[in-house]
Amino acid sequence: KLDELLLSLTSLKLPREKKNKKEEEVNEVELEQEVTENIEEPSTEYIYGIYKDDYEYIVTKIDDSAFLQCDTVKNITIPKTVTSIGKNVFNRCDYLEEINIENGNTTYSSVEGVLFNYDKTELIRYPGGKKEDIYIIPSDVIQISELAFWHNQLLENIVIPDTVTKIGANAFQFCTSLESIVIPKGVTSIES
Repeated sequence: KLDELLLSLTSLKLPREKKNKKEEEVNEVELEQEVTENIEEPSTEYIYGIYKDDYEYIVTKIDDSAFLQCDTVKNITIPKTVTSIGKNVFNRCDYLEEINIENGNTTYSSVEGVLFNYDKTELIRYPGGKKEDIYIIPSDVIQISELAFWHNQLLENIVIPDTVTKIGANAFQFCTSLESIVIPKGVTSIES
């Protein structure tokens, strides 16, 4: 079962290209599709493929809540082919330390394991298990996404630059160790 497989992973790397010659591309895949091998040791890295009819398909979209509560995954590498990441994808991934984006992705980027849009103006997701007590948001960021820091229980301080104008709903919800956060004057919108 996929649920059992995801619960035992510590590292996940999504596929980046087709292994067989097939012209059609799959734009959406369900994670319940068949995987080709079992993981016997949870500490090993696994390259996750979506297989059907003996072909491996390119992943271009990660649906809402796709990795919800994957408690053992420590890092995820998203391939350059992904152009859409849904909501709540990394929620309750309490040990996730890094979300990495493969070079060549024109939709997303990552800096030190933190997920941003391509031009780094939107902070999309700070990993729930990233082991830092302070995070200084880069000065290029103008928007903090909904649930961006949700459930990170390690951060004590977040420094928001004056460039930020919008903070998404519940961006800091359940950050139980958070002691200090200063909302700059330039913020004109905090979603509820």
